[in-house]
Amino acid sequence: MAKKFPDIDHSRIDALGDGIYAIALTLLGLDLVGAVMKASEEPDLNSALLHEWPIFFSFLMLNGLLCALRGLVSVPRLLTIRR
Repeated sequence: MAKKFPDIDHSRIDALGDGIYAIALTLLGLDLVGAVMKASEEPDLNSALLHEWPIFFSFLMLNGLLCALRGLVSVPRLLTIRR
């Protein structure tokens, strides 16, 4: 498969995508840490963590979405490298 833009170094574009992915996961993790720290101040930790379930659910959903999108981008490139 021929490159659409032969003058562009694709490793730099891949590195930019990796950086964006890392920043997105870091921001998701920071939101999760804030929820756990807030819940740890409560006397009943289990009920406090259960009260924060929307944040945990959104973390899991967005992390799964980012991983799926990253896989959609990376897998076709890996398959063309092996040929």
